[in-house]
Amino acid sequence: MTKDELSKFVCADPTRNAICEAWSRGKFSYATDGYILVRIPRLSEIPDKETGPDVDNIFPKDDPWEWFILSEIPIEDQPICSSCDGVAVDLKCPNCNGRGKYKSEKKEYDCEECDGKGKIDCSKCLGTGKLLPVGIGNSHFNYALLKKLQIISSCKIGPMGASDPAWLKFDDGDGLLMPIRV
Repeated sequence: MTKDELSKFVCADPTRNAICEAWSRGKFSYATDGYILVRIPRLSEIPDKETGPDVDNIFPKDDPWEWFILSEIPIEDQPICSSCDGVAVDLKCPNCNGRGKYKSEKKEYDCEECDGKGKIDCSKCLGTGKLLPVGIGNSHFNYALLKKLQIISSCKIGPMGASDPAWLKFDDGDGLLMPIRV
């Protein structure tokens, strides 16, 4: 995996600066968006980062009951979300009717539901357009996160328990994927 490929798994939220870029520690380089954590053999072009989380101790020590090959899981077969008809993003906020603001006597306030944007992602499918969750083994996972992982060839997923992160393995590394509760 290259630095560019690894960077696809960093967090896009600038308020979470500890995980907004890949980092190295010891023998490994890491990236996480808070839901997927990827660990690969250390890349020399990715520096140590003091603010990068210390994550080695959260990786499983025992293999899961079963490994599933991600490319063989029919995640495309998930039905279209009936709430947004698959549109998923930029829906009119029902809280402020798409205005992004509220007026109260003489003062105007940003809508807390949409952060003043007037638009939201579908809350039923979490902005994916597909119904969630996708069941794998004894766990359930977010459709959009599974789609994101499909860029990793030879990726296998090993659910560790309904509420535990699943272990990911691929040719040049491994990782963890957070499940969703159903």
